[in-house]
Amino acid sequence: EVLEYAETKGIILRGESKKYGSDGWFRVTVGTKEENELFVNTILEFFGVK
Repeated sequence: EVLEYAETKGIILRGESKKYGSDGWFRVTVGTKEENELFVNTILEFFGVK
């Protein structure tokens, strides 16, 4: 799952599925440019785009 994968990269995502009633929702806090690049690259890797 994406939450666990992100955590292996040092990124903590908060699952929001219960709050919004939709599986797969998570919350992201905006960080520095470098932190945002790490987040985007991690998500792309998880979905096999990069």
